[in-house]
Parts: sequence; C-alpha cells; structure tokens
Amino acid sequence: MVEANADPEVVTSRIRRETRDAAAEREREAALAVSPSMTTGAPAAGALAVETVPSPPPPPPVDAQTAFRRGRLGVVAVLVLVLLWAWIRQRRAQ
Repeated sequence: MVEANADPEVVTSRIRRETRDAAAEREREAALAVSPSMTTGAPAAGALAVETVPSPPPPPPVDAQTAFRRGRLGVVAVLVLVLLWAWIRQRRAQ
C-alpha cells in the first residue's frame, strides 16, 4: 500500500521494484515448471516447458428446423418494428 501523502519518486521506485520482483518470481516459477519428458529437477538451458491445454468441445449441431424458426422470428420482429416506426411517424405527422 502507498500512503496518500507519499513522495511521487518514492512511489514510482516502489512500483518499479515490485514489478521487477514480480517478473523475477514469474521467471522462477517458469523455470520450476518441468515438462513430463524431463526427469531431472531443473530444465536444461534454453528449454521451454510446454503445457497442453484441452480444446473446448465442439458446439452441438444446429437443427435445420430450429434455425428456420429463429430466422422467421427475426424477420417478423424486423417487420413489426418497421410497421411500428411507420405508424409512429404517421401519428406525429397529423
């Protein structure tokens, strides 16, 4: 935490130090991450630890009838909005 009346230079140096410490911590954690093929405790120089991330499941197939109904509902909704807009314009013109 930084005090409200702290010197801006002190605050800046403190933020830089904390940022540098956080980056060093991330590097240390990355160095400790060992890929499954490595049996030693430390990775070799220049080696990258690779983690596999499972891909999300594919979306379910779209039913043709459901898609048609949704499309028809969208067209009807647009038509209703256009007619409502025309009716409002006509009422204001009178």
